[in-house]
Amino acid sequence: MRQPGNDIGEEQKSVAKEDGFKNQYDIDTFYAQDILRDRIKALEKMYTELKCNFQKYVSSIS
Repeated sequence: MRQPGNDIGEEQKSVAKEDGFKNQYDIDTFYAQDILRDRIKALEKMYTELKCNFQKYVSSIS
């Protein structure tokens, strides 16, 4: 049977490892991700507009 103290110690080590992974990225990385996310949204919007315009064009010539 395991002792509760050992389980708590293992859990604390696990949490410490997870916190270490979270702090690997600095704030500039998150700003860069926001910029990339905005650019991707803009590209998706342009693609959707192009697709709609193409569908309108195809329906108008048919």
